[in-house]
Amino acid sequence: SFIVAAAGVLILSGPASGQTAAPDYLRTGIERIQAGDFQPGIMMLDEVVAPWSRADAATMARAHAYRAQGFLGLHQPENARAAVLLALKASPHISVTAADYSADVVRLFDEARRPASAVSPEIAAAVAEQTWNYRDAFAGYVAVYQGLADPAPAEDDRRLREKIIALARRLDPPPAIPQDARTHYAKAEQLLEAQAVLGGAGTASLEAAAGELQRAIRSAPWWGDAAWKLATVLQRLQRVDAALTNLNL
Repeated sequence: SFIVAAAGVLILSGPASGQTAAPDYLRTGIERIQAGDFQPGIMMLDEVVAPWSRADAATMARAHAYRAQGFLGLHQPENARAAVLLALKASPHISVTAADYSADVVRLFDEARRPASAVSPEIAAAVAEQTWNYRDAFAGYVAVYQGLADPAPAEDDRRLREKIIALARRLDPPPAIPQDARTHYAKAEQLLEAQAVLGGAGTASLEAAAGELQRAIRSAPWWGDAAWKLATVLQRLQRVDAALTNLNL
């Protein structure tokens, strides 16, 4: 038997003999997903598809399929599509029917099996992330982020930066801050110094500083110093929602 704590720690308890029972990650993960407990369910199924797993291809495919269902429950369609592609890679003829999976998962498999189906760069990055290829996933998400419209849609900006920041923390050595980002950051600091001298007449300097910091973040979306500085500038410009987003990031 086992318990999943809130922080995601797996605590095993063995039988009276003192031997530790091996948890059935597939069965329990599926049960969690079907009960709507998506994050712990995905964590269980991750053990089935991990590089160290000894599960056969059919079992891995089934785990990926239910991971897709969990990701849809968490409103992460890109991750769900990536899990579908990994399921098909593990077992191309996996049977996915409404008797076992949600209608949305069945639809994703139908779409993925169409000959003309294309894999977007963000889904390709999600595939790399879900196969523990963190450096390629990081590079892929950064490319997607830098390809967004300017200004970027708020939801896309937040979602992609969250992914990039999480991956940057996994990389060793950590990603370097590009010189282009540092140049924009330095310009922002100069503008903020000018605003401090001008006082109330320096609103234009605040706006310009925010623009430079946004360019710095576009170049290095994982850079915490730039996000923090932008949050303070946006707060002074009374753009509270955007300031909070950057503060959280």
